[in-house]
Amino acid sequence: MLGFLRRDLILGIDIGDHSIKAVELRVGGERPVIVNAGLIAMDISAEREGEMMRALKELLGAMKPKAKRAITDIPSSDEMVIMRTLFIPEATPEMSEEQIEEATRSEVEQQDYIPYPVDNALISSDLLGEATVDGQKGVEVFFVAVHKELPEARARMLKKLGIQPLAIDVDVLALARLIGWMGIPSEEDVAVVDIGATKTSVFFYHDGKPIFYPHIPHGGNELTEEIVRELDVEWSEAERMKLELDGETAREVLVGSRVKEAIMRAMERPQGLLQALRNLFEHYTADLPAPQKVILTGGSSQLPFIDDLLLTKLDLPVERVSYLDLFDVDDRCDREMIKANQPLFATAVGLALKPALRVGR
Repeated sequence: MLGFLRRDLILGIDIGDHSIKAVELRVGGERPVIVNAGLIAMDISAEREGEMMRALKELLGAMKPKAKRAITDIPSSDEMVIMRTLFIPEATPEMSEEQIEEATRSEVEQQDYIPYPVDNALISSDLLGEATVDGQKGVEVFFVAVHKELPEARARMLKKLGIQPLAIDVDVLALARLIGWMGIPSEEDVAVVDIGATKTSVFFYHDGKPIFYPHIPHGGNELTEEIVRELDVEWSEAERMKLELDGETAREVLVGSRVKEAIMRAMERPQGLLQALRNLFEHYTADLPAPQKVILTGGSSQLPFIDDLLLTKLDLPVERVSYLDLFDVDDRCDREMIKANQPLFATAVGLALKPALRVGR
């Protein structure tokens, strides 16, 4: 278990495609405490920036958090976010953090890894270890480059709402932070599949370290669209049906069956989510050991049967992310609501953990 720097209240605010999730965390004791949590849907037909501001203002008004400092995120799927492993020749693990950062920036600029001027990029790097490529010794680093405009826009939004931005993170890194903090044994290989509204993020833990892959452009929206076509219902009704498949009356059972068939059809298309996941897992296992299990998270992972479906298609044990037992929950907070929505709140929790951990991103 990782230690905490000091007792404090931090807000983690995860801004997704369709909703905003926020978790207020108190750290500094033996265990972190979830003090407050809330979520709000966004109108996907509205202008994006204005709707984010409106929804976040409403959410914070409902939560009334005591924390006035926050970590929020930007999506890893944004074309201005670049994440990859990089070999730096002649560098050594003994170099200082500043030297590694400088060498990373120089190598990124030389290799033209980012689609905009390096001067406009915020670049951070983590040393992975020594490496040899084509007989040349050096080090491998994992770097993240983000165009300055993205975090600056998020910071402005928070400030307008009276919240001090402590940091702007990348969503998948925040999720990886939570999963790592939960404790992945170094000898255990694990896959994490985060199914959101418009994309699915996948990363693997190998030797205790996360290995990231480009996102898959398939998510829960495709399933909702198929339900809309199949049952000729409005989007909001299809979203509700997607998560409420069980019924009591004969009609409810019939409708639930048609909804499930629509979801299966969307997921099992030749170019659909399941095939994309199979392809990615095959690519990963060509070089590294197969994961021993899959941890499932994200809003669309809450579909009642999706864990069984992935178990069948990937031939691996599947479990939904479960972290609440590692936290205390304030008596004023709805523990059952958080427990039922752990996949939804996972990234927000990872964001709130960022400034508190002694080690890790």
